[in-house]
Amino acid sequence: MRQYCQYHPTRPAHWYCDQCGKPLCPECVDTRETDSYHPGKKLHMCPNCNIPVQWMGVANIIDPFWKRLPPFFLYPLTFRPLVLMVVLSVLAGILTRPGIIGWVAAVAIWGITLKYAYAILQATAGGDLNAPNLDADALLNNFGPVLKQVGIYIAIFTAAGVVFAHMGRTAGGLFLFIATLFLPAMVILLVTTESLIQAVNPLMFVRLATRIGWGYLLMYFFCSILGAAPAVLGRHIILHLPAEMRLFLFTLVKIYYTFISYHLMGYVILQYHEDIGYRVDVDDFKAAETAGDPAMAVADDPESRLLRRVNQLIKDGDHEGARDAIEREVGERGIADPLLSERYYLLLKMTGATDKLKIHARSGPSGAQGPANLGHGGLPGMSVIGSRLLPGAGLPVQTGRMAQRNR
Repeated sequence: MRQYCQYHPTRPAHWYCDQCGKPLCPECVDTRETDSYHPGKKLHMCPNCNIPVQWMGVANIIDPFWKRLPPFFLYPLTFRPLVLMVVLSVLAGILTRPGIIGWVAAVAIWGITLKYAYAILQATAGGDLNAPNLDADALLNNFGPVLKQVGIYIAIFTAAGVVFAHMGRTAGGLFLFIATLFLPAMVILLVTTESLIQAVNPLMFVRLATRIGWGYLLMYFFCSILGAAPAVLGRHIILHLPAEMRLFLFTLVKIYYTFISYHLMGYVILQYHEDIGYRVDVDDFKAAETAGDPAMAVADDPESRLLRRVNQLIKDGDHEGARDAIEREVGERGIADPLLSERYYLLLKMTGATDKLKIHARSGPSGAQGPANLGHGGLPGMSVIGSRLLPGAGLPVQTGRMAQRNR
């Protein structure tokens, strides 16, 4: 079951503190740069315990694959895959002819298709839900994975031929059904282990499918539909179109459903990465649909961090701790942020710090003097459209522009 942030109940938690037991979203953890020996690495710390937090895994962040089917169908229609689909389909319509040239063109077109599809699968499995770049790495370099995928099919049909020859048609048909049932597991193993031997090892792919559970059968059902879709469309629609358009459209449709299938398999790896032992780091997770999520782009200036920490302490009911945190961090330099100044003013009132309250009321934020700097309700630095009291805490919750900073 999905867990949500202790301080933002509508946001899925990304982190968990073993000491205090609180699930936290990206906004609520302290992110710190590591030393010069690990450049680019970041430490994520619990704001309460000051110890590293544990990442809860992608499964707590993303929706199950069966709840996000529309994005799978839209994925190949994003700019990069769409450009590649159109270009390869045009080339197929022009170059695919009887003879050696047409055969070489077909092999090249489908080789590039499988190469990019494998790049899609790898990127998705690693936590990047955006389509890979159309560069040499994704399209041309290292065709080993493509040859290994072909090797899977060769191994299946070779074994099927042996079964048909020695055990009859019924046994051969049953073998092919079982092989196609576990084909997605073989491709997933090829990505996670990069080994063709392990990918076609029955002990490996049966165990992987078992670990995923009933979700694997659902993925197989979707992949079967996607695999049959081009043939159905070709028979009932494409064959009735002008002859010069048929090859182009059939190639376009087949590549389209191939990209969907590989994106789906990569997403299954991502969703079940902890169950199948595939490592996905939090810094690798990139989702196009979360790009606009405020929890994924948190202001990191000192006063914003302090304000977030103060709000956490207030929600925990520790008003004195929130007041002390402001005094400890701000020191004698004064409070420049109006919203933080307002928080401090209210905390002083609630904790009965009368002497400090008088001094703060005279100074206000940014060192401004006198009551002219007291905004709504006589509170320093208040420039909000409206406010109401937060039940149980006695602190106002702003609406309008300034409320966006007080998440």
